[in-house]
Amino acid sequence: CLFIDFHCLYQGADRTEEQLALFLQGLHSMDVVYAHRGTGVWVLSKPPDAVAADPARGSYFDRGWTSFELRVSSLAKSGSHVLDMGSFELERTAAGPTLMEKSPDAFLAMSDADKKALADPPGFLGYHWPDEGFLATLAKGREGPMHPAAFAEVIKSKNFSNESDKETVAGLFEKVATAVLASLDTANFSLVTWTPEQLASMGGSMTLCTKARLLDLRGCSMRSEG
Repeated sequence: CLFIDFHCLYQGADRTEEQLALFLQGLHSMDVVYAHRGTGVWVLSKPPDAVAADPARGSYFDRGWTSFELRVSSLAKSGSHVLDMGSFELERTAAGPTLMEKSPDAFLAMSDADKKALADPPGFLGYHWPDEGFLATLAKGREGPMHPAAFAEVIKSKNFSNESDKETVAGLFEKVATAVLASLDTANFSLVTWTPEQLASMGGSMTLCTKARLLDLRGCSMRSEG
């Protein structure tokens, strides 16, 4: 099952009353799709070159609803379930050229060692990830968990088509984050590339993990400014 919110929820000013009601119902329920530990999220942080960017809306990270979706997705999933597809063209340091530069024939001609560097099959299920490689690079797009109070401050500077959505999004995040973090027996924050601000926020987030007995920080690193 594939869910893309813009395509799956009714859009436009010409919606019928029934379509608008369904849109609002979906809008206030789609956090279940993003936050659930059993779903995988592909973060489309970089549009294709052929798609013109809208300066008024800003980048993926400047927009309010996409910031909400990324933060909710990062609350409880393993690192292998949040992949930043905007990193698709990044150079891999250990396994040679990017996957985009390889044809299917070239891939088939690769050695078993090179194929393993691209993606360890057990790693795709979240049990083990190589330190380098294509899928490991995509997984580094996962954000650290954020306390609702910190999110409420951050969301104030984000772009919304409807400014009144800021309060809605802050309240929705608080509801979801409080429920999700309180349900965790293992706080899995693996494969996050932390900033100092995210580490500080994680301390606040941990106060909401009232049932957690294990903190998983495998594969984490600190960004250069840290």
